[in-house]
Amino acid sequence: MLRQNQRSLGAVPAESVPESSERVPLPLAVQLSASEQHWESAADEFQEEREEQRKRWESSFLGRLQEIPLVKKLARQGIGLAAIAGLLVAVTLVSLALNQASREKVEHVGFSPPLAPQKSNIELLEEAEEALRAYCDVKEWRDLIPLVRHPDVVEPLMEKWYSDRTYEPLTCPDIKSSSFLTSNGRSVVTLSYFSEDVGCEKSHLLEQVNEVFKVDWEIAAGYQVMPWEEFVQSRPWEGSKFRVHFLKEKQGYYNMAFSDPNVWESYRLDVHGTSNLIHAYVRRGTKLSFILRAYAKSFLWSPAILRLKMPAEGFDGNHVEITAIEKDSWLVD
Repeated sequence: MLRQNQRSLGAVPAESVPESSERVPLPLAVQLSASEQHWESAADEFQEEREEQRKRWESSFLGRLQEIPLVKKLARQGIGLAAIAGLLVAVTLVSLALNQASREKVEHVGFSPPLAPQKSNIELLEEAEEALRAYCDVKEWRDLIPLVRHPDVVEPLMEKWYSDRTYEPLTCPDIKSSSFLTSNGRSVVTLSYFSEDVGCEKSHLLEQVNEVFKVDWEIAAGYQVMPWEEFVQSRPWEGSKFRVHFLKEKQGYYNMAFSDPNVWESYRLDVHGTSNLIHAYVRRGTKLSFILRAYAKSFLWSPAILRLKMPAEGFDGNHVEITAIEKDSWLVD
């Protein structure tokens, strides 16, 4: 190899070298010319070897690529192997970049433990009923605060509510049915029972907060923004909101300020927190009348928050006008 390099570099022939033990140095110009030729030749050899390797790799890669069914299908549609190979390379690079980004994100955020297994509906209902039983066992109203939803909001309401009435522990009802609701992404359970007082179905509502069910105190206690007795006596001009169950009467009852069936539609109300059934009326042909009528078809007794208004002085407190439907359930966010 050395001899070949010497020949390629234009070395002086052996016969021209003197027999003396001292070699005669080549002129500087000849040395420089020989060095340039050496590196140019080495570079050419290197480029030729790289090109040969590239061709062998390309031949092997494209040969294998042609055997892939999807590539065959694309080739039949006129897409060249070079384009397909370029696409595969691009996809590979993107995949590598995403994997790298994912690893960096995991390293930054840290390990996340696996999610806990989801509970079945039966298990959730059992937990909700257990929470209601714990609520019913409380003997002092202040001990209810850790068991209720929105304690910061309802504690002042409880303070005022029990300032002029005696707290009586809730009698735990015999649950007849249950259902699940979703409100703003929250899990809510309604536990329904039959009320002997007014002869209709009522419900308790519990919301799952941090995997623990909390009782809606306003519903359990029969809380109203304005007590019914105060509403009847003060007869506020703008009316007041009440949690009620309402029922569309088939025959209708028309009396007092609501005696004309051509003007009014008749409903029955169970006002939450009272034992009285109230006659309620909505003006016939209004948008509100159509909404109430459609909603009442779905249930025997329908829970809702309605705005009620008393008629003028001189009429008893058992006849009211429905002026708005605030919400089609008792759940207040």
